[in-house]
Amino acid sequence: MSRAWALLAVLALGCGDDDGGMADAGPSDAGAPMDAGADPTVTVTVESEATSFDGRVLVGAFTEESPMTPPVALERLDAPTFPATASLLDVPPGTYWVLGVLDFDPPSPTIPGPEDSTGVTGPIEVVDTDLEITVTLPVP
Repeated sequence: MSRAWALLAVLALGCGDDDGGMADAGPSDAGAPMDAGADPTVTVTVESEATSFDGRVLVGAFTEESPMTPPVALERLDAPTFPATASLLDVPPGTYWVLGVLDFDPPSPTIPGPEDSTGVTGPIEVVDTDLEITVTLPVP
């Protein structure tokens, strides 16, 4: 199984609905310090060549570049307008890769379809502050 297929299969397992193809991701920026006891939030701005989308956008944080396990944090956005914002809550400090999937119909529950678009950024380092990053998902 190729890395792209493996990434999307794991994302699908994490939320029960998904798909993807590769794209570039934008830069990351550090945010404000966290309150004691709370893990950071990774805020992901999802950009696309489209202005809106009738399908699903999935965004997840993974502990490895080619994930074979579910994401540490995941958000599903239904019928978003772009730019859209996903919040990955309570991400423990560590190194992550953030994957975004523009899931065109028909949805594929376990493997991506050729019609889908994916953006991956990483590695990013989550420490004791919130983090903002951008992922760009082109329309295939």
